[in-house]
Amino acid sequence: MHARYLIKFSLLFVLGLIPIGVNYLYLYNAGEFRSIKEIINYQNISQTYRKYGTAIHNDTYHYKLEGYKRRKPDVVAIGSSRVMQFRDRFFSKSFYNTGGAMTSLDRGRVLLKELFAINHRPKLIILGIDFWWFNPQKDKLGSLTTPPVESQRFMPLFLFKPVSWVYDKKIDLNDYFEIAFRLNGWGESGQIGVNAINTGAGFGPDGAWNYYDLVSGSRKSVDDLFKDTLLRIKNGNRRFQYGEKVPEEYFDAFIDIIGEIESQGVELVIFIPPLAPEIYAEMQKKNKQYGYVNDLFEKMEKNGVEFYNFNNPESIKTPSCEFVDGFHGGDVSYARILKEIFTNSNELAAFINWGSVENDIKNNAGLSMIKDKLNYNEKEMDFLGLGCQKY
Repeated sequence: MHARYLIKFSLLFVLGLIPIGVNYLYLYNAGEFRSIKEIINYQNISQTYRKYGTAIHNDTYHYKLEGYKRRKPDVVAIGSSRVMQFRDRFFSKSFYNTGGAMTSLDRGRVLLKELFAINHRPKLIILGIDFWWFNPQKDKLGSLTTPPVESQRFMPLFLFKPVSWVYDKKIDLNDYFEIAFRLNGWGESGQIGVNAINTGAGFGPDGAWNYYDLVSGSRKSVDDLFKDTLLRIKNGNRRFQYGEKVPEEYFDAFIDIIGEIESQGVELVIFIPPLAPEIYAEMQKKNKQYGYVNDLFEKMEKNGVEFYNFNNPESIKTPSCEFVDGFHGGDVSYARILKEIFTNSNELAAFINWGSVENDIKNNAGLSMIKDKLNYNEKEMDFLGLGCQKY
C-alpha cells in the first residue's frame, strides 16, 4: 500500500518538474542566466546589432559598469534614463552610454568612484542632470552611498515566471517552446534577454536604449497624450514633487561631483534634458510650486557652473512627436542636443560625427527613434496618440 502511494507521489513529482525544467531551458536559452560579462562580450564581438533586454534582473548599474570597462571609451554619457538616447553613431570617437546608472546625486558619486577606479580615463564626459535630484521631497541625500547589490543571475523563483508571462500573453506559447528547445542554445535569435527577444526593447552594444516596443506599437504607452506625466504634475509625485528651494547640501554635493571629474583631467559638458512641450508648459503654470527648479538654474549660474539648459524643448526645436513620453526625448531630440552643444565648440567639435548627426535630424525629424538598417527600419506608430504624422 505504502509502496503504491510512494510510486504515485514520485510520478506526480517528476511530472511537476517537467514544466519547471522547460522554464529553465527557456530562460537559459534566452540568455537570462548568463553573466553580465558574457552578455557584454557577446554584444561587442558580434557583427550583428545585439540588444540586451532582461525581464528578471535589475542590473542596469552593473551592466553599464561592465560595458564601460569593455569599451574604455573616449566619450561617455552619464546620467539617468534621460541620457540613454545618445548613440555611438553620433560620435567620431569611441563612445559608451552609462545612462540609467546615475539615478541621483548619491548614485552619481558612487558611479564616478567606480569608473575612475578603472585603469582608463575618458577624454569627455557628457553629464545629464535631472532637476528632481535636487528636491529633498524626492531623494534624501546620503541614502544611496554604496553601489547597488548585484543581483544573482539564477534564483529558483525565476523558474515560475515564464508560466505567468504565457498566461498574461506577454510571450507567445509557440515562441516559448521554440526558444526552450533550441539546439544551438542562447543567443541564436541575435537578441539577449526575454524582453529583447519578445519586444525588441533593450540596450545596444553602445549602452543606448532602444524603444522598439513602443515605437512599433507592440507595447501600449502608459503616457499617451502625456496623461500620466500630467497627472504626476497635478498630484506632485513620482519625480514631480513640489519644492521651493534647493538645499545647500544638495548643491554642494553637485559641486563635489564636478570637482571630482575635473580633478581627473576630463573635459566635462553638463546639460539639462528637455521636457515635452506640453509638460514644460504645465510646469510653468505651477512655477511657484516648482520654485526649486529655477532656484537650481540660478545657483548654477551664480556659482559659475557652465551648463546647457534644454529644459524648455523650444531651445532645441524638438516637438512633442520626437518624445517617448513626457520627460524622455527620443533619438532625434538627443541628436539636436549634441548639435546645439558642439556647433560652436572649437575644442570639442571633433568628438562629433557631424554627417551622422545632421543627416539623422534631417531624415528623421518628427520621429522618436532613428531609422537604422542594423536595428530598426520600420514605420513608427503614433504611439502617444498625438496625431503625429510618422513615416
